[in-house]
Amino acid sequence: MNIDSILHDKLSVRIWNRFFDQISKILRQVPKDQKDEIILELQGHVLESIMNDNSESGPDRIMNALDKLGDPEDFLRPIVADKLLSDGTRTFRPLTLFYGLYYNMFASARRFLISLVFAAGYLLLFIFLSASVAKLFIPEFGLYIHETGGFSLGLMSEEARLVSQEVLGFWLVPVGILLSVILYVILTKLLGLLMKKT
Repeated sequence: MNIDSILHDKLSVRIWNRFFDQISKILRQVPKDQKDEIILELQGHVLESIMNDNSESGPDRIMNALDKLGDPEDFLRPIVADKLLSDGTRTFRPLTLFYGLYYNMFASARRFLISLVFAAGYLLLFIFLSASVAKLFIPEFGLYIHETGGFSLGLMSEEARLVSQEVLGFWLVPVGILLSVILYVILTKLLGLLMKKT
């Protein structure tokens, strides 16, 4: 039985299409060129496995080949995470990094911890950036040093502002944005370096 006859059987074609539609859905966040590359590689593995299977019927051969691969969600998570994080750390696109960290969380326990730490870092960075920009809309918002030596970033009551000193005034906005960008680049570069080692 040759490969053309296997894939021209209606049931075989339906099984094949359903499987690779599922793969396409899982890979929807991956850039198109990388997605196409992954799909072609998987198709090659499946076709090779079909050709090496001794079953008589085409659907049985395809099902055996797909069973060997396992659940696409499981075997694709690390691949998708690696592709997204590689692309995200190269292009600095926040949404790509977000999806990469999300997929990375489910790849393994070690990757879960890495993703958790970096997701927390990006969240704190976003909060700091939002707090800096908030000064434009809420002038009372600021960075204050208390007479006890502590400091706070945010809104303070009238009484607390009397015993505290605002440090940057409206300079909080450009300084906060600049620091956020610098920290974003550093955090993203660190993530890229760490992912190259895994």
